[in-house]
Amino acid sequence: MLSKTKRILLMEDDIFLRDVTGRMLKKAGYDVETAGDGAEAVELFRSERDAGRPFDVVILDLTVSDGMGGSDAIEKIRGVDPDIKAIVSSGHAGSTVLFRFREYGFHGVLRKPYEMNELIETVRQVLAGNSR
Repeated sequence: MLSKTKRILLMEDDIFLRDVTGRMLKKAGYDVETAGDGAEAVELFRSERDAGRPFDVVILDLTVSDGMGGSDAIEKIRGVDPDIKAIVSSGHAGSTVLFRFREYGFHGVLRKPYEMNELIETVRQVLAGNSR
């Protein structure tokens, strides 16, 4: 039996990081859609779910310079699908969300800068149901 390709929604406001991270995930075999801010991510999440193409995991940038960030986006996404697996991504080491990510509705953390092996392992662990 063929396994279904896992779908990932990546929300990152930095266009360079969004492109590089998206390419890393695609190279690892994932189907990836991207968004530049939380509002776009929520809309894309909702429309893909309604079209019968739900995401298996979302990766949300915590801090967005001009728009909705990951904390607000995950609340809205959980309103659509309370069981979605989510990873928070941030370069701000002191954020409370990174240390108490489960309390904010996330299953894993990616601290920027991260390398491909860390990205892929975090996604695999979260998809397998393990917090990371």
